[in-house]
Amino acid sequence: DFLRVKSLEDAAEGIWSLAWNANLLAVGGKDKQLRVYDVGQEFALVKTLEDASDTIRGVAWSGGLLAAGGEDKTLRVYHSLQDWALVKIAVLPSAVNSIDWTGHRLATGLENGEVRVLDSQFRCGALEEDRLW
Repeated sequence: DFLRVKSLEDAAEGIWSLAWNANLLAVGGKDKQLRVYDVGQEFALVKTLEDASDTIRGVAWSGGLLAAGGEDKTLRVYHSLQDWALVKIAVLPSAVNSIDWTGHRLATGLENGEVRVLDSQFRCGALEEDRLW
Protein backbone atom coordinates (compact mmCIF):
# COMPACT_ATOMS: atom_id res chain seq x y z
CA ASP A 1 0.00 0.00 0.00
CA PHE A 2 1.03 3.56 -0.67
CA LEU A 3 0.49 6.42 1.72
CA ARG A 4 0.12 9.92 0.29
CA VAL A 5 2.73 12.11 1.94
CA LYS A 6 1.89 15.41 0.29
CA SER A 7 0.10 16.78 -2.74
CA LEU A 8 1.75 19.45 -4.82
CA GLU A 9 -0.42 21.60 -7.03
CA ASP A 10 1.89 22.87 -9.70
CA ALA A 11 1.31 23.74 -13.35
CA ALA A 12 -2.26 24.84 -13.86
CA GLU A 13 -2.35 23.34 -17.37
CA GLY A 14 -0.90 19.95 -16.46
CA ILE A 15 2.29 18.17 -15.50
CA TRP A 16 3.94 16.03 -18.18
CA SER A 17 7.19 14.93 -16.57
CA LEU A 18 8.86 14.33 -13.20
CA ALA A 19 12.37 13.31 -12.16
CA TRP A 20 14.00 12.72 -8.76
CA ASN A 21 17.54 13.54 -7.67
CA ALA A 22 17.86 12.77 -3.94
CA ASN A 23 15.59 15.41 -2.32
CA LEU A 24 15.15 17.41 -5.52
CA LEU A 25 12.08 16.90 -7.70
CA ALA A 26 12.08 18.39 -11.21
CA VAL A 27 8.64 19.06 -12.73
CA GLY A 28 7.97 19.96 -16.37
CA GLY A 29 4.62 20.77 -17.88
CA LYS A 30 2.35 22.42 -20.36
CA ASP A 31 3.03 25.91 -18.94
CA LYS A 32 6.57 25.82 -20.48
CA GLN A 33 8.25 26.07 -17.07
CA LEU A 34 10.70 23.69 -15.46
CA ARG A 35 10.46 23.81 -11.67
CA VAL A 36 12.76 22.23 -9.11
CA TYR A 37 11.44 21.54 -5.60
CA ASP A 38 13.28 20.49 -2.45
CA VAL A 39 11.16 17.70 -1.04
CA GLY A 40 13.21 17.67 2.18
CA GLN A 41 12.09 21.26 2.79
CA GLU A 42 8.31 20.73 2.49
CA PHE A 43 8.37 21.05 -1.32
CA ALA A 44 10.10 24.44 -1.24
CA LEU A 45 10.48 25.84 -4.75
CA VAL A 46 14.23 26.00 -5.44
CA LYS A 47 14.09 27.45 -8.94
CA THR A 48 11.93 28.03 -11.98
CA LEU A 49 13.50 27.85 -15.44
CA GLU A 50 11.45 29.56 -18.13
CA ASP A 51 13.42 29.37 -21.37
CA ALA A 52 11.32 26.66 -23.09
CA SER A 53 8.93 27.92 -25.76
CA ASP A 54 6.43 25.04 -25.50
CA THR A 55 5.35 22.10 -23.29
CA ILE A 56 8.14 20.28 -21.44
CA ARG A 57 7.53 16.56 -21.97
CA GLY A 58 10.67 15.00 -20.50
CA VAL A 59 13.08 15.66 -17.66
CA ALA A 60 15.94 13.58 -16.25
CA TRP A 61 18.77 14.05 -13.74
CA SER A 62 22.36 12.83 -13.80
CA GLY A 63 24.17 13.96 -10.68
CA GLY A 64 24.00 17.75 -10.71
CA LEU A 65 22.88 17.94 -14.34
CA LEU A 66 19.23 18.23 -15.35
CA ALA A 67 18.07 17.62 -18.93
CA ALA A 68 14.71 18.84 -20.25
CA GLY A 69 13.02 18.68 -23.63
CA GLY A 70 9.64 18.96 -25.20
CA GLU A 71 7.41 20.22 -27.95
CA ASP A 72 9.77 23.05 -28.95
CA LYS A 73 12.11 20.36 -30.44
CA THR A 74 14.90 21.50 -28.12
CA LEU A 75 16.95 19.65 -25.53
CA ARG A 76 18.48 21.71 -22.73
CA VAL A 77 20.97 20.62 -20.08
CA TYR A 78 21.19 22.67 -16.89
CA HIS A 79 23.52 22.55 -13.89
CA SER A 80 21.53 22.40 -10.68
CA LEU A 81 23.30 25.49 -9.28
CA GLN A 82 22.72 27.72 -12.32
CA ASP A 83 19.65 29.33 -13.84
CA TRP A 84 20.56 29.00 -17.50
CA ALA A 85 21.17 26.12 -19.89
CA LEU A 86 24.74 24.88 -20.16
CA VAL A 87 23.87 23.18 -23.46
CA LYS A 88 20.98 23.84 -25.82
CA ILE A 89 20.42 21.54 -28.78
CA ALA A 90 17.77 23.02 -31.06
CA VAL A 91 18.22 20.97 -34.21
CA LEU A 92 16.04 18.00 -33.31
CA PRO A 93 13.65 16.85 -36.07
CA SER A 94 10.62 16.48 -33.77
CA ALA A 95 9.39 16.96 -30.21
CA VAL A 96 11.22 15.29 -27.32
CA ASN A 97 8.89 12.76 -25.63
CA SER A 98 11.28 11.20 -23.12
CA ILE A 99 14.79 11.53 -21.71
CA ASP A 100 17.06 9.23 -19.71
CA TRP A 101 20.70 9.21 -18.56
CA THR A 102 23.13 6.40 -17.94
CA GLY A 103 26.66 7.30 -16.98
CA HIS A 104 27.89 9.82 -19.53
CA ARG A 105 25.19 9.06 -22.14
CA LEU A 106 21.90 10.87 -22.55
CA ALA A 107 19.10 9.33 -24.64
CA THR A 108 16.10 11.18 -26.05
CA GLY A 109 12.98 9.57 -27.46
CA LEU A 110 11.51 11.76 -30.18
CA GLU A 111 7.93 12.05 -31.39
CA ASN A 112 8.94 10.83 -34.87
CA GLY A 113 9.99 7.45 -33.40
CA GLU A 114 13.71 8.18 -33.38
CA VAL A 115 16.03 7.70 -30.41
CA ARG A 116 19.01 10.05 -30.21
CA VAL A 117 21.93 9.24 -27.94
CA LEU A 118 24.40 11.93 -26.88
CA ASP A 119 27.71 11.40 -25.09
CA SER A 120 29.16 13.63 -22.37
CA GLN A 121 30.59 15.98 -25.00
CA PHE A 122 27.02 16.16 -26.39
CA ARG A 123 27.93 14.77 -29.77
CA CYS A 124 24.78 13.33 -31.28
CA GLY A 125 23.99 10.03 -32.92
CA ALA A 126 20.73 8.41 -33.97
CA LEU A 127 19.77 4.94 -32.78
CA GLU A 128 17.91 3.10 -35.48
CA GLU A 129 17.62 -0.65 -36.07
CA ASP A 130 19.92 -1.32 -33.08
CA ARG A 131 22.77 0.75 -34.53
CA LEU A 132 24.32 3.90 -33.14
CA TRP A 133 25.47 6.24 -35.89
